[in-house]
Amino acid sequence: MAFSQMMGNLKNVESNLELARAKYSAEGASRVGGSVAMTGAAINSFTLSSIWESADACFAARGTVLADPEMQAAITASEGRPLGFMIGDLKTELGQCEGTFAVAVGATTTDHSDDAVAAVAGHYERLFVANGVNGVRTVRLNAAGEFTGAYANIFYTDTLDAYFNASAAAWGDTDFLATSAKIGATIVDRTISRMV
Repeated sequence: MAFSQMMGNLKNVESNLELARAKYSAEGASRVGGSVAMTGAAINSFTLSSIWESADACFAARGTVLADPEMQAAITASEGRPLGFMIGDLKTELGQCEGTFAVAVGATTTDHSDDAVAAVAGHYERLFVANGVNGVRTVRLNAAGEFTGAYANIFYTDTLDAYFNASAAAWGDTDFLATSAKIGATIVDRTISRMV
């Protein structure tokens, strides 16, 4: 899964997303989405997320799409300035991963085993998806600057209260706390975005 973050004029964000979705889907992306940050240091930045079969396919498509005259015109018209690009492995996908909002929770761990990822996914299913959060994706970031090696846990929801209530319940849940301690989990960042 890849994340391309830009700052610029958001006036045409919906039409620009549709253009990017068409271009990247034509190059093989299985999903293309967009969001605008509502919190954090990069507030009002736009993130284009996409899912690929391989890193090679992602970078080949990125080169093709960013060289496309129509895409270049859209970026120029929006005064787009790149902030960063991150790519990682999609480890889990639970529920319906769409919604009005996305809450991206950055976390580090000391245990990166499949068993650790599966244990956390089980807690997310039980505590978040079963309690009003639409879905969750967990991505291990492989090339992401200072976030390389961390996990992006992306919670999709139609109501932020559902996410925050589930999060509070999780941090009061003894099994979740035990797993977090066992794998050495630490939250390092949380950003709320509205989906476009």
